[in-house]
Amino acid sequence: MFALLVLVTTRVLPASVRGYRRLRLERGGDRAAALLHLASSSLPAAYEDWGRAMRSELDHVCGVRARRRFSLGCVWAAGLIHARASFRRPASGAARMRALVFYGIAAALILAVYGLVEYPGLRSDGNAWASLPAFLTLLLGYAAITLALSSSRTAQAGVARRYGLAGGLALGAAWFLIFSPGDLLKGWVILPLAVALLGPACVGALAGRSARDARIGTQAALWSGLVGGLAVFIIWVAATYLRDGRPYDPGLLRDFHRSGARDLATYAVSDDLGSGLVLLLLVPTVALALGSLSARLAAR
Repeated sequence: MFALLVLVTTRVLPASVRGYRRLRLERGGDRAAALLHLASSSLPAAYEDWGRAMRSELDHVCGVRARRRFSLGCVWAAGLIHARASFRRPASGAARMRALVFYGIAAALILAVYGLVEYPGLRSDGNAWASLPAFLTLLLGYAAITLALSSSRTAQAGVARRYGLAGGLALGAAWFLIFSPGDLLKGWVILPLAVALLGPACVGALAGRSARDARIGTQAALWSGLVGGLAVFIIWVAATYLRDGRPYDPGLLRDFHRSGARDLATYAVSDDLGSGLVLLLLVPTVALALGSLSARLAAR
């Protein structure tokens, strides 16, 4: 859940606080009305009438405490509605995107298990076991975000998925070219970094402009981060296993001798797996930050 926590604290929570403050000012400082409106404004289409009915009902509730209890009860119900909507059967396009991300999560888990089996030294490495909970929570965060994004059935959500898929595949393709056999592209290590920075920004801008909605651009950028993050991790780890962590640069050799480890290949693989874990977190986070910014600019 660490990735989900990062996204919530950096994007969702600040946006919710700003929206709550704005609604509170619009309603003359009525906290209960502002909170209820914020919770019911993004409900699925089937529950929009329920949201309007709850807002109307609040007008007939008297007393600060009673209004607060009523508003908090509606917020809890709205949260349950969103949770159920995340697990319902999505539209065909959303189902394919959900399956793609879940297949990527399964592949990442298989690669992690393969590493523990192929390199027995990892099983006695305390750092590897310490990183395992973070890895599992990251994958759980990927799954939770995917369920939330794929619950929408609107045409605009389809635009976000299409642009997000293209951006994620482009990011994975860039890393594949860098790790392909031969030395032709070895000097172009700036390519995946450029795609990681410019790709989500372009995706967010194009999707936001196409849908004329900055939120759709943000969703597209997040989709590209999810798909691209898994693609980068899978390519990175697969290349690490195929080469036993090579090339062994002087810095790695120096650290290996200082560590007292017995097997250079296992040490190098462990180091690369740590880098892959960082990429798994950074790719969607950077994609969300840059994509949401470009989406807002394009929508304006």
